[in-house]
Amino acid sequence: MASKATGSNNITLRVARGGKRNLGGFYREEVYEGTRQSVETAYGFFVGIGAADVFIEHDGPLWRLIVRREDQSPAGFPVQTGTRLQNQRVQKSIFEPPGPNNISDQELRDIQKFIDNPDSDILPEDFLSDDAYYLYSLALRGVTSRPVEQPWLIKTVTQLNTRSFLLSFTNVGRIFSTASVIADAGVANVLRFGLPADVSNRIGFEFGWLKHGAEVEPGPGNLHVATQSYEYGFWSTFLFGDLL
Repeated sequence: MASKATGSNNITLRVARGGKRNLGGFYREEVYEGTRQSVETAYGFFVGIGAADVFIEHDGPLWRLIVRREDQSPAGFPVQTGTRLQNQRVQKSIFEPPGPNNISDQELRDIQKFIDNPDSDILPEDFLSDDAYYLYSLALRGVTSRPVEQPWLIKTVTQLNTRSFLLSFTNVGRIFSTASVIADAGVANVLRFGLPADVSNRIGFEFGWLKHGAEVEPGPGNLHVATQSYEYGFWSTFLFGDLL
């Protein structure tokens, strides 16, 4: 069958797709395959009509023509999805459980009492364990917090602003297990990295992913970007409910 673009009987349109240029604007890319003569003929045709970019490549007897031209109304611009894991550094109180070096919750409370009531008749060094006393000494020197790297799982969908987004507001503000967050975000087939574990040995607290509300904002050109994010942390089941 002859190509509708070139009229040649020995060339076939294999791929047609849309894309966005880094500097703005859209393009349509077409990939043709055929004999050397048909590809060279088609090359002259597309150069003659002013196509933006025309390339020829070949692998043995198979010749390929790649045509890229401007697309002012890119109805075929593909929906692009992205998944990333990023860390945000937050400051955590040194008195927030679980304590460092397995310092108990009760010792964390005792340290705070000694800080708040320095004139206590009980000496901290006689009452606290070695690790708890060292934490108490740090607090006396003004060290009351420490940086913690908090992972976020973020999924983005980029598409033309003439299309509608399918956003999910179900279970916003709830915590998900690692398996459940993969299913909720719909990234099982594209996730190429591991996620933190969600095993907790503390009653009333769970490691998990807090689901935030979806956000939509304008992107470059006439694109919009929807973002769905999940924040990993150690959450109170009293405040956020049981792990989903």
